[in-house]
Amino acid sequence: HLSVSVPRTKWPNPAAVSTTLRFALPRASTVRLTLYDTAGRVVRELVRGSRTAGEHSEEWDLRETSGRRTTAGLYLARLEVDGSVQVRRLVVLR
Repeated sequence: HLSVSVPRTKWPNPAAVSTTLRFALPRASTVRLTLYDTAGRVVRELVRGSRTAGEHSEEWDLRETSGRRTTAGLYLARLEVDGSVQVRRLVVLR
């Protein structure tokens, strides 16, 4: 299960500054959490490896792997757990 929480800055600038991606594992599993742009390009890999059973969270600072800030737009968070895949949409506001 993957849920997304997007904190925003105060009005009048409703830009997202970061987002926390949360997921729960019923048992210890191999996990990969990757962010993509709408062209299918990997923007950033947040998790790759084994995780214990239970709740997990990863913060994304809205930067690409290179450290460059992402632009406003739609992004996809892809969570792979032991061969199962879930995808969620994320909207970045600037």
